[in-house]
Amino acid sequence: MSRKTSTPARSREAHEQVPDRLELRCQPGRITLEALAVEGEAEVIPRFTMVAYTGEPLRVEGWRFPVVVDLEGLSIPSQRRPVRFGHSMYAGVGHTERIAVEGGRLIAEGIVSRDTGAAREVVASGKRGFPWQASIGAQVAQAEFIRAGKSVTVNSRTFEGPLYVARRTVLGEISFVD
Repeated sequence: MSRKTSTPARSREAHEQVPDRLELRCQPGRITLEALAVEGEAEVIPRFTMVAYTGEPLRVEGWRFPVVVDLEGLSIPSQRRPVRFGHSMYAGVGHTERIAVEGGRLIAEGIVSRDTGAAREVVASGKRGFPWQASIGAQVAQAEFIRAGKSVTVNSRTFEGPLYVARRTVLGEISFVD
């Protein structure tokens, strides 16, 4: 995947370049998979519930300091977003049916609606107890750099700099990652 960079003038020093796409990984043990029979159908369609983002600062490849996504500035274009394996558009898993900010975290619920090797891997490994993690892919429209010695309150928590706050983002997809 290629990464684009942007430099909002007020958000950080002029010499720093940061990617405008975030891939944030949550801690393991925050995803549940279950298979439910759909009325009138013999096929069992697996469902999932996950904490897609915890609201905490994370180390993100390509960003010099930790990044916090301000959930108040997160735009969710629709409740039905693609769910992938490892952020690959070629490894679809399914889609979300509900995405909400709850208690300073991004919660996603959906179904494994794709019939791909990646979808089968996620379901089979989940049944065996594999501790899948979640990761979001989001476009950054505005970021703010918080300098060392300064603090900021985001997602109902206070964080100390240095770190970036992604103030305005657009959710693209959610991925299962290991």
